[in-house]
Amino acid sequence: MDNRNLSETLPYGKLAMLGIDREKADLLPQEVKEKLLSGEITPLVQVSIRAQNGNAVTLPLKLQMVADRQGNPALMAYPVRAALETERNKAIALTEQEAERLRKGEVIQKAVDVNGEKTRQYLQLDPETKS
Repeated sequence: MDNRNLSETLPYGKLAMLGIDREKADLLPQEVKEKLLSGEITPLVQVSIRAQNGNAVTLPLKLQMVADRQGNPALMAYPVRAALETERNKAIALTEQEAERLRKGEVIQKAVDVNGEKTRQYLQLDPETKS
C-alpha cells in the first residue's frame, strides 16, 4: 500500500483527541496505520491525554476504526486495565462465572441489549488490555 495515500486517510482529528497530532500519526509504524485503516485492532500504542486538571496522562491502549450508527467513522480506544472490570459495562452484565471464563481465555456467547433489542454477541477478553 502506498504510504502517502495511507497517511492522507488517517483520522487525524480523532487521533488528535488522544494526543496523537498529525506529525506523530505520520510517524506511527506502518503496521499500526494499516490495521487502523482496515478496521482491525492495533497493537498497543502510547497516548497522552490532557486531564481536566490540566495534567497530561500517558497510557497504553489499542485503537480500532469502526462505523457509528450513521455509518460515520469512529475511533474506539481500548485502554490497558489491571483486571477485567465486570461492573464497567452494564449492557453486558457479566455474571461472575462468565467473567471467570473470560479470564481463562474462553470465548463466550451472551445475549446483550443493544438499543432495546436483544442480540447474541461473542465476547473474548484481550489479554493485553484486559478489556
